This record gives sequence, structure tokens and C-alpha cells, in this order.
Amino acid sequence: MVSSKLYLLGALALGTLSIAWGSSPAIGAATANGAFTVNQTQVTGRAKLFDGAVVETGTTASRVALDNGSRIELNAQSALAVHGTEAELTRGSGTVGAAGGFVLRARTLRIETEGAQAEVRLNGARNVVVTAMNGPVRVFSKTGVPVAVVTAGMGMTFDPFAGAVGDFDMSGCLVKQSAGSLHGLVAENTRFQVMGDSLASLKGSRIHVVGTRMDNAPALKGASVAVQVSKVELLEAGGCAAAAAAWPETEKMDGAPAPGMPATVGTKAAMSHKPWIIAGVAVAAGGGITAAALLTKSR
Repeated sequence: MVSSKLYLLGALALGTLSIAWGSSPAIGAATANGAFTVNQTQVTGRAKLFDGAVVETGTTASRVALDNGSRIELNAQSALAVHGTEAELTRGSGTVGAAGGFVLRARTLRIETEGAQAEVRLNGARNVVVTAMNGPVRVFSKTGVPVAVVTAGMGMTFDPFAGAVGDFDMSGCLVKQSAGSLHGLVAENTRFQVMGDSLASLKGSRIHVVGTRMDNAPALKGASVAVQVSKVELLEAGGCAAAAAAWPETEKMDGAPAPGMPATVGTKAAMSHKPWIIAGVAVAAGGGITAAALLTKSR
């Protein structure tokens, strides 16, 4: 009698679970010319995907097509967790072509393609390589700070575990607010308000700064965050006319060095392509072995 009751309860529980699954709408489908797994269950050909599904590939690549229009080509030996408005690459690599508002996450980074295509690859234990294929790709830190805009045809390597979330160590063009005394720094197509001594005399030049993120929101329109600068170094006098022209709230300039200032200053180390730290994320140009080696060397 006891076993009969247990059997009945088990059947009712399974029935409830089936109804719950059945009432949850599919958010897309995964296809492959061979076998792959969805939630650790092997499938062949095609499988519907529900919110939270984990797709894993073996020797065969798989294509994930979501109902919101996003497409992810998941390469062999890779894994992806999918949700309605985002997905997370947890192993391997893939190419994403996402609709507006869709986010790909990789090792705490948030990657937005806004209709462009990007290849994203997990490299080693910490790095993420992002290559923009046909349009700009935006990369954000885990706290939402813009880290870089990867332009079409270019690749960048990121280490999201390089420092504290408020750490900054970067180079860029120093510009000045057109109707005020605030300063901004343009680095990797992203904009920051910078505050500190000795900035006024360096406007319009490429500089290297070290600092920490301030708690208050930036007062300079167009800046993502405000950074309190603790160290500043002049790298190259002038050369920032394009950066100033692209930022509507800043003074326009001709790009020439200030009178009496040498065209190039700073040390060779400062002028080298060493990784930057933006909101605790190390950034190195390029997506190959050289960039990965730079990040490894900087730790």
C-alpha cells in the first residue's frame, strides 16, 4: 500500500513538472550537423531552447537562433547558457550577431554588438578576446563601465580580473570642456572625466594617467565615469584634434603642440603598447598571442 502511494505521488510530481515545462515558451532553437548537448542531454540535429538552457558542443559546431533575432555560431568544444535577453559564454568561442538590447557575457564582461558581428573567445584561464567583424562592438566591465569600443576589423584582449573595479591606468587624449573648466580623457573610443592637478597645461595632448573611480556621477556631459587622477605623464604634445571634434561638449583645437612644448616626451615604457587598466579590466590591442602575453606579463 505504501509503495502504491509513493508511485502515485511520484507520478503526480512528474505530471506537475511536465506541465511547468510545457507552459514555459521556447526562446529559440539550436541546430547542428551532428550531436550536441542541451542541459547535459545529447540531441542530434535540432532542439528547442528554453530560458536558462545550456548548449554544449563537442566536435561539431552549433548554431543558436533566438526569437529576438540574435544569432550565435557556437564553435566546437564550447558552451553557452542562453536567456531571453542575454547569453553567457562559459567555454570556448563563438560568433555573435545580436539584436539591439541583447548582451553576451564572458568572464564578467558585458559585450554588446548592436547588430554588428563579433567573435568572442575565452583564452586561457582569465582572458577574453573580442574581434569586431563588420561594425563597432562595445565592451563593459562587470560594474557597467565602458572599457573599450572595438572597431570593425580589429581585435582586443581583456583580462577582467586584473585589478580592483575602481582602478584606472590608461593613456589617451586630454580635452577640455568648452564652457567650463572640466577635463575629459578619450581612451579606446570611450570617454572619462578626469580630475587632478597639472591637467590644465596638458590639454590637447596625449597623456598617461593613474587614478581611481570617484563615487559621484561625472559632471562632464558624455563622460561615463569620473576618475580622480593621482599620477599624470605627458606622452605626446598635440595630436588630439579628432578626439576633441568628436566630443561635442569639449573645446575644438588644431592638434598642434602648445608653444615651447616638444612633439614627443615621456619614457619608452610609457609610449609602449603595455596594457591599460580601465575599471579593473586590463586591455591590450590585438587578439593574438602577443596581446595575451602582454596581459600575462603585466600581472
